[in-house]
Amino acid sequence: MSTLIYQAVVLAGERQNSNPLAQHFGTDAGVLVDVEGKSCIDRVLDCLQASQHIRTIAVAGPAPEVLSANPELQHRLNTAPDIQWFAPQNGPAASALEVAEQLDTWPAVLTSGDHALLNQSTLDQFCQDAHVVSLESDVVVGFVPYATVINAYPDTLRTRLRFRNGDYCGSNLFILKTAQSKSVLAFWQTVERLRKQPWKMAARLGLPTLIKYLCGQLTVDEAMARLSILSGCTISWVTINDPRAAVDVDSLNDWTLASAILAEEQSKKNHAGQQ
Repeated sequence: MSTLIYQAVVLAGERQNSNPLAQHFGTDAGVLVDVEGKSCIDRVLDCLQASQHIRTIAVAGPAPEVLSANPELQHRLNTAPDIQWFAPQNGPAASALEVAEQLDTWPAVLTSGDHALLNQSTLDQFCQDAHVVSLESDVVVGFVPYATVINAYPDTLRTRLRFRNGDYCGSNLFILKTAQSKSVLAFWQTVERLRKQPWKMAARLGLPTLIKYLCGQLTVDEAMARLSILSGCTISWVTINDPRAAVDVDSLNDWTLASAILAEEQSKKNHAGQQ
């Protein structure tokens, strides 16, 4: 089977002075926080550039004033032939939609700039699975089984999505397969505006769906079907069996966990190299 090639979109903007992790480490943005010798965003870009499935990379953020204060990242974004920088918009959904409107290139892989544990093998597998399993979809979402995450990292705190057919964590990995997927970004933008009004967010889902979910009777497929109706495009999902895919670095606890994981991986590589 031939390799399917994707455009990658990295969301690397954030609301000003809104990232406690950046404030803790004294950096200008969360994606610039160092994790075992390399910033989050550099790790994400390294992974994408190493992938056999990624052709070009669009990076939405950091803001111009952040880049001007970080010349190494600015140089990388300005000089790499496969990377194009875009100014971040007011929120991740707006940034993703702006990039999608300007590039109009499909399919595209969407991820976040703080996904420091993303690795090439997991990304490549996700791209392959999303293509094979969800041929008729406009959008594909990656979910990591909650048990997989907790078995690997028992002390971690992750958002747990409870469905009738299993519990899952998000992965910050999405595939926008067609131009129709822009409608889900517009829907996401609407939901973002309601983030401080959870009752309105719940109302958008519909009371029967919400009750079914709260009672543990909603399946993942039913949830995707409902979101497909609301967003105006077909959304499906695939399983990602790498627990690291559920860990983005947006808190001090996440940073501690990611640092420990990367340190252990490097130690194993060093030990193997000495044998």
